Amino acid sequence: MNIYTWVKQPPPKELQQITLASGKVIQTSSLAPVRWPNGESLLLLEYFTDLSAPDEGPALRAEALEVWDHFRPVAEASGYKAAAIAVTARPSHAVYVLPHLKKLAWIREDDGAWHEVAGGQSQ
Repeated sequence: MNIYTWVKQPPPKELQQITLASGKVIQTSSLAPVRWPNGESLLLLEYFTDLSAPDEGPALRAEALEVWDHFRPVAEASGYKAAAIAVTARPSHAVYVLPHLKKLAWIREDDGAWHEVAGGQSQ
C-alpha cells in the first residue's frame, strides 16, 4: 500500500492531552490525514503509552478504545469516514523512532455508526 500523503501535525488542543476515566493522562504526539493514490483517506491519531504490547495487550487495547472515545468526535467533525489510532511506547529520549505497539482502525457507515476494522474486515 503506497501512501500518497502523510503529513503529521500537532493534535488540536482538545486532543493534546486526554484524561481517561482512571485519571491517567495520555499525551498525543500527532494528528495526520493519510491519503492514498486512489483518493481514499483516513485521519490518524498517534499517542504515547507507558504500557508494553507483550505484557499489557488487553490493557493496551482498552486504553486505545478510551482514547477513541475522545478522538471520534474530531474525526466526525473533520468529515472522515475512516480513522485510526497508532500507539507508540513513550520515548526515553527527545529524538525517537519507535514502531507502533498497537494500531486500531474504524470505518464510518452511511448511517453514521463507526465499526472497528480488524484485518480489513468489519467487526
